[in-house]
Amino acid sequence: MKLFYDSLEKEWYHTDGMDISFGKNSKSIPVKFTAADEPIFTADVFHSFIPAIGIMSCRSPKNKEVISGNAALFQSLHRYLTRHNIFSFIFSAEDVLEGNWRGLVYSESEQKWLRMAVPLPSLVYNRIPFRKFEESDSYLQLKQQFAELDIPMFNPGFIDKYALYLCLKKDRFLLNFLPETFRLTSEAQLLILLQKYESLYLKPCKGNRGRGISLVTLNKNESITVMKTNGTKKFPHLTAFWLHEGNRLLKKDYIAQRAITPKKINGHRYDFRILAHYWKGNYHISGKAIRMAQTQEVTTHIPKGGILYPYKNLQSQELDLLLNQITQQCGMVLSKENGFYGEFSIDLGQDESGQLFIYEINAKPMQFDEEEIERTRLKMLKNLFITIVLEKNNNRT
Repeated sequence: MKLFYDSLEKEWYHTDGMDISFGKNSKSIPVKFTAADEPIFTADVFHSFIPAIGIMSCRSPKNKEVISGNAALFQSLHRYLTRHNIFSFIFSAEDVLEGNWRGLVYSESEQKWLRMAVPLPSLVYNRIPFRKFEESDSYLQLKQQFAELDIPMFNPGFIDKYALYLCLKKDRFLLNFLPETFRLTSEAQLLILLQKYESLYLKPCKGNRGRGISLVTLNKNESITVMKTNGTKKFPHLTAFWLHEGNRLLKKDYIAQRAITPKKINGHRYDFRILAHYWKGNYHISGKAIRMAQTQEVTTHIPKGGILYPYKNLQSQELDLLLNQITQQCGMVLSKENGFYGEFSIDLGQDESGQLFIYEINAKPMQFDEEEIERTRLKMLKNLFITIVLEKNNNRT
């Protein structure tokens, strides 16, 4: 079965003579005897209903006609869903707020994205890239609109680093894997923490991909060494450092986190990256990876000079079991506290004794460089999307 789009009438149609509908409101798709256009969506249809998944992002700040976000992920997911008889499209939150249900659908024949009218989505996959937007009244209005339309939204939003720590530390099991973390409030507080722990990571509560992270160390002569991804700087004392950085740290809302002494491979620190998805009552690991520092030792993120390292080189039955337990518990605690999370990634480190520590949980994981992990991810998302949509439809009947 093929779906066509009439750009003049701004409507979808098909030529198969079947009674077909798609989207949240089961909008009927008109039938025409002949097609004047190239097919946009082609699928084997065994039922009269075609699920529609809306991949939600935001407009680019520089060009309102461009949608921001991870274009490569959007395209791979869109094409994968199409191959599995699921209609999908990308849309901007701003368009919905303005009452325009328009979206981008990829045309294989034209090898490009086409903007067109789209049905109400059966489910919204939240990939909004800007924390600022999710903190706005517009986002609250958007969530309210989806709730009134009974459209499920996949993942509530970004996770604040300090809020995450407070959430996870309530769990007795997870508390064992959390480095002590504090919201940074003053120079005096920072001095007390440095005197206690000697080295601290300073991280923006709302940062990602290693941006803005620094490792601050109090030396025996009271001087301060600050390591960032772009180099190292020394200050004669903490007051000099605070005069230089204090206002920025307070304005950007930073946390101070005890720096563990990391285990190293060939002189370089490494972190674990875990991709997780919900499935049938539990959280499962969809992929395990390792990122190793190379050009600097502050963070292992690849954009900051990190490299891939095979997980199998460190794999053990004990490690696999522990990562599974941590993943399951993180998912359950997060969803209980903040609303359902169907997908997330975890960054973990290991100290010299082999103890694991949770550094961060990302509610909107970027693409992994490992192709096998991405293939599993697409499969898990597809299965979960369909399960949620079918459960919604069954509950309404």
